[in-house]
Amino acid sequence: MPFIVDAKKIPDIQEINIFKDDNTVIHCKKPTLEYSMKEKVSFVTGVSENKSNIIIINHIQYTFAKQFNRHKGLITRNYETTRT
Repeated sequence: MPFIVDAKKIPDIQEINIFKDDNTVIHCKKPTLEYSMKEKVSFVTGVSENKSNIIIINHIQYTFAKQFNRHKGLITRNYETTRT
């Protein structure tokens, strides 16, 4: 008898990285991600590629820095407003 899972799609996922013990990463760009709370299981579908963990970590750091710099002005303005 097949196991039926009521999984819901999680929208707007840009990428998923699955880090492996052999210092590689399974990298998926714009995957489809579904999750079932009841069964505590998730499904990832899409095109994947294996990459070195160093390449992915550098990419994550670059993306984080870019996002931080984009919001730095807002953070600074909010901090200065709360100080006065």
